Amino acid sequence: MPAKDSREVFPGGGGKVRLAFRTTGCKVNQFDTEAILEAVSDMPVIICDPDDRPDLVVVNACTVTMNADRDGRAAAFRALRTGAGVILAGCMATRLQDQGTASTMPPEISIIGGTADRSALLSGIRERVREILASGLPEPGRDAAGEAMPPDDVHPAITAAATRKGVRARPLVKIQDGCDCRCTYCIVPLVRGASTSRSIDDILNQIRRAADAGAAEIVLTGVDLAAWGRNSDGRYGRLDELLVRLTAAGTGSRFRLSSLEPHGLSRELLDSMAASPDICPHLHIPMQSGSDAVLARMNRPYSAGRFAELVMDAAARVPGLVLGMDVIAGFPGETDRDFLLTLEMVQALPTTYLHVFPYSPRPGTPAAAMDDQVPDGTRKERARALRQFGTRARSAHALALTGSTVEVVDIRVGSEGVEALAADYTRVFVTNRHRILDGRTSVRIVSSRGAVAIGRQEE
Repeated sequence: MPAKDSREVFPGGGGKVRLAFRTTGCKVNQFDTEAILEAVSDMPVIICDPDDRPDLVVVNACTVTMNADRDGRAAAFRALRTGAGVILAGCMATRLQDQGTASTMPPEISIIGGTADRSALLSGIRERVREILASGLPEPGRDAAGEAMPPDDVHPAITAAATRKGVRARPLVKIQDGCDCRCTYCIVPLVRGASTSRSIDDILNQIRRAADAGAAEIVLTGVDLAAWGRNSDGRYGRLDELLVRLTAAGTGSRFRLSSLEPHGLSRELLDSMAASPDICPHLHIPMQSGSDAVLARMNRPYSAGRFAELVMDAAARVPGLVLGMDVIAGFPGETDRDFLLTLEMVQALPTTYLHVFPYSPRPGTPAAAMDDQVPDGTRKERARALRQFGTRARSAHALALTGSTVEVVDIRVGSEGVEALAADYTRVFVTNRHRILDGRTSVRIVSSRGAVAIGRQEE
C-alpha cells in the first residue's frame, strides 16, 4: 500500500511543527537520536534547537546512574519550561515504565519507553505533531509573536539538522544493542534487553551512505561491541571479520571502535587492527577496578591479572595503540587497599587516559542493596586521585607526539584554527588552517598544551 500523503495525515494547512531533541548519555543514545531524526523526515516538522522556540521537545535520556537520571530529568524540566510539549524517551523512560514509577514525572511530560523498538516513540511523536497542528500554528514565516522568521531553507536549525543527518565528519553507526552481562551495578540489560546484532549487509549499507555524505571517520558503537554476531549462531561472524569487511569496502573512511569489553580483545581482532591503516589504533576498555575482590562483587568476568594480560597483549600487537579505560571509584565494599590496587594498576599499564566514575547507586541493581556503601566524600576523593593521574597521562601522550606527523579528521573551526581528531584519539589544534578540509589529512605536531596537541599543516 502506498504511503499516505502527509497532507492527508496531518491537519493544519501546510504548517510545520518546530521539533527539537535533547540527548543525554552514551554514543548509543546519540545514534538512536540520529535514527529518530531520519525517521521523522516524512512528518511536517522543522528540526530546531531546543532553546529556539520549539513546539515539541523529545528528550532521549540515559538511566545508567543516578547522575544520568538527574541529567535526563533536568533536560525534561528545562524543555517543559519553554512551554513546549515534552516527550521523555530512551532508557530512562523505559525504566520508569518497567518499574511503575512514571508517576514521579509531571503529567505534562509524556513518557514513551522502548529502546529496541522505536515504533511507539515514532507513533507518539506523530500524534503530538498532529495535535499541535490541529490546535493552530502561527502564520507561515512568522513566530508566535508575529515576528518574521528566516525561510526554512536557510534557517540555522535546518542547517544543523542536515548536518546531523549525515553530512558530518564522524557519524556513529550502531552495530549492536543490548547486553547479556549481569554486572551488579548496571541496569542497562534491563532497559536495553538481550544482545542483538545488525547484519553485515545493513552495516555496510549504512557506512556507504555515511561515506557518500562525506564521513571521514565512522565510529562503530553498541552496548557491548564484543558481543556482535554472537546471538546469531555465527551467521554474522566475529567482530574482527566485520572490520575486515568494512575496510575492504573501499569507502576511504577510517573506523573507530567506541568501547570494547575485555572479552573482545581477541588476537584476531588485534591483528586486524594492526594490519589496516583504516582502523584507528585506539581502544577504550571498561576496566572498572584493579581489585579482584571488587571485580567479583561487580560480577565482572575477569580478574585484575587477566585484564592486565589482555591489555599488555593489545599494546604489543597494535603499534601506537592509545588505551583509555573506564574506572569506578568507591564501589560498595571497596577498601583503601582495593583502591590502591586500582590506582597502581592504571599506573602500571600503558594507560593514555581514564574515564572515572564515582560509584552512584542505581535503584533496581544488586549493588544498590549491598552493605558497606562507601561514603560520598571518600568516593569523590578517590575519583579525584584517579582523574589527576588520567590528566597527567593524557598530557604526557600529547607531549610525546611532538615532532611526529599524524593523520587527522577536521571537526570544527575555532578561534585558534581548526580543531581536529587524530587517529589515536588525540585532540589536535591545527593553528595554520582556518577552514574545514574533507577527508583524512596529515599534520605535523609542533608542541602541546595540556592534553591537546598543537599541529601545523605542512606547506
